[in-house]
Amino acid sequence: MAAKDLKNTVYLDTETTGLNQDRNDEMLEIAIVDNDKNILINTLVKPTRIRNWEGAQAIHGISPDDVKDVKTVKHIKDKIEGAIRGKDLVIYNAGYDVGILMNAGIDVRICNSVKCAMLEAAEIWGEWNDYFESYTWMKLGAALKASGGAWEGTSHRALSDALACRHVWNAINNR
Repeated sequence: MAAKDLKNTVYLDTETTGLNQDRNDEMLEIAIVDNDKNILINTLVKPTRIRNWEGAQAIHGISPDDVKDVKTVKHIKDKIEGAIRGKDLVIYNAGYDVGILMNAGIDVRICNSVKCAMLEAAEIWGEWNDYFESYTWMKLGAALKASGGAWEGTSHRALSDALACRHVWNAINNR
């Protein structure tokens, strides 16, 4: 496969109050980077409804105290939309993050396209599952390792995960 031009591509990750793709989960952190690793957004976000998220906190380490004095998504919505408008948006597990974004009032239809790096990675590095007649999905860390990458920062934080997604997507498109 020839290398794809990715200059109009941005990579997004969120950390949230939940673990089970519940549509009521709220954003706690968001990061967006471009293909040159420029950080367009990297910020904590104060949830407006949920006050406690022990299960998710055990994974990403973001506590209620960490976000008590930061802006809500309503206050950064224009900045988020400005970073993704007209861009090819790539997300690892896009189905989940798109739901979080839409619930926060961010309309991803302003993007040129939305791609799921997890689904693409599964077709390359995942294993075929006869029962489900599909490739097995991989955690981001497994896809990063399979693609020859390494963490830049701490996994399960939005910026590190967005950069990992970028690496995986580049590896997929430069095969």
